[in-house]
Amino acid sequence: MTNKLKLWRLGFLDCGELAYILVSSLIKRKHVDPKNIWVTETKKTVHSVWKKACPDINVLENAYEVIADVDIVFLGFPASSLNTDLREAILPQISREQPARYKLFVSLIPGVTCAELGKKIADFGIPLPSLQIVRFMPNMTIRSSSGLTLYCRGEFIAESGLDSVIELFSHFGMVHKIDESLMDFAASAPVLYGPAFVYLMMDGMMDGAVKNNLPRDLAIKFVAQIFAGAANMVLSTGKHPGILKDEACSSEGPAIEGIYELESGCVRASIIDAIDAAVRKLKQQNLNGRKA
Repeated sequence: MTNKLKLWRLGFLDCGELAYILVSSLIKRKHVDPKNIWVTETKKTVHSVWKKACPDINVLENAYEVIADVDIVFLGFPASSLNTDLREAILPQISREQPARYKLFVSLIPGVTCAELGKKIADFGIPLPSLQIVRFMPNMTIRSSSGLTLYCRGEFIAESGLDSVIELFSHFGMVHKIDESLMDFAASAPVLYGPAFVYLMMDGMMDGAVKNNLPRDLAIKFVAQIFAGAANMVLSTGKHPGILKDEACSSEGPAIEGIYELESGCVRASIIDAIDAAVRKLKQQNLNGRKA
């Protein structure tokens, strides 16, 4: 993989912990030039944390200062305050009389489509034909470089910039293109919140092992490896999990007895219900954000 990231100046606006995870790791691996990184941070305490961890990057309080200096802009604004945040970030630097040079806007904002974001930004001065927007949605497991990041693209995209953003997230796990119609609900519920559900299942298996006299430290290590190994089996073989489950169960053996108990406890239905509940909450949050 060629390192295209060093060719670009990257700005992170209100991206919080995600920016810290991405930037600190990329600098440590020497995938980016620290002097080509800009982040916004208004809290003085967090500002000092940034400068201590990544002393050569540019940490600024005002978003418009970042917009002026970078090529690729990562937007992490809350949907509920998006109009205000965009106005403060863009208006001081961009006007219709002086259109911005090439910029790719990478939206990390849930519930706002590329078209909706494009219209909002265009209203502040960047003409639509030159406006380039792509949406990326990483989950929390990027912290261990084994995450899943989904993306979809807007109408006007330069492949060189998009390829660089894909390269950035590929250092943290799988990157997969998806239709935007699936981004906010069908995919985001399992992708963003699935890890929490998996951790609960892991916790239950660990407690079961401890209940049967396995030391806690070993239970944690063993169960984590079991989940990682099972996931790798699905990815490497391409087999449906149900088939692998059947292969792991012998007639009248301990595994099928355990499966019976899980089914009796409606574990499968509970997981489906958990995804449904997450989707309902996402839709409600999206509706509230649009009203704001």
